[in-house]
Amino acid sequence: MIATRGQVQKILRSERGFLRIVVAQENGDEITLTAMPSLGVLDPMPGLGDTIEATGLPTTYRGQPQVKLEDRHAITVLAQASTMDSSAAAAQQGPVQVDGRITSHREYEASNGPMLLFTLDNTLKGVMFASVWSQADRAEILRLAEEGGTVRIEGKMTTYRGEPSLQAQSIVAVP
Repeated sequence: MIATRGQVQKILRSERGFLRIVVAQENGDEITLTAMPSLGVLDPMPGLGDTIEATGLPTTYRGQPQVKLEDRHAITVLAQASTMDSSAAAAQQGPVQVDGRITSHREYEASNGPMLLFTLDNTLKGVMFASVWSQADRAEILRLAEEGGTVRIEGKMTTYRGEPSLQAQSIVAVP
């Protein structure tokens, strides 16, 4: 067993239920934590930008090092990512949690499948790519967008055509 510590960069779930969490380690290297579907729901489930420590078996997948989680309690959240508004997020790069209102949205049919294009607080443009949108609770996200209430979006701030862009991994209502 090994332990690794770092910041959550991506959270991906395959169609077969495999969970992959990409972590930027303290030394700057990235490593993927993998949880098999048989493991069940992680407790706690980390969010994007959280600082975590995880223990598991060192393995490789397609030549890349990874840590296979052996227990659903194998992750400890050391620090949760802070939530920010859309104007603060626009100045960031990397993982973020953003609270705001979806002020416009549309589904777009790309060559690799449908995706969601949206604007947060009339200023920050974002996208939920087909690989994520296909596994998301589309009806719930569209309902939240139509209602205009405050949502929390976990994702990654990038630049697209010279403008800040939010690549969403999840969109949920703010309690």
